[in-house]
Amino acid sequence: MKKTIFLPSLLVALLVMVSSFTLRGDMDAGPAFAWKYIQHDFGEIIQGEPVYHKFTFQNDGDDVLYITKIKTSCGCTAAEYSTDGVAPGEEGFVNVRYNASKTGAFRKTVNVEANTGNIPILTVMGSVTP
Repeated sequence: MKKTIFLPSLLVALLVMVSSFTLRGDMDAGPAFAWKYIQHDFGEIIQGEPVYHKFTFQNDGDDVLYITKIKTSCGCTAAEYSTDGVAPGEEGFVNVRYNASKTGAFRKTVNVEANTGNIPILTVMGSVTP
């Protein structure tokens, strides 16, 4: 008994595969963040004494990555960042400073806007003692 391959079905399947590869390729184009870590726990810190953490990333894309804006969740958190473009394969940073005015547990976020099409959220946390 011979099996018959239906050419229209085979052609449709092939077109679907090709278009999905094309779509994935388009989505991967441009700059792309690859963070080493997106959270940092300071542990126990002292009230009124600023603490710092440097988050680093690599540009895993195929175009220069530019950070365009940083938004912190409160005035007690600030950030400095790579202001020059980060070339493909190179590393960049976001240096977060937290200065606690209140005691107790804290969790603060930093939104990183860039030309990547997504907005990574970095988080610092810990506990403040007097």
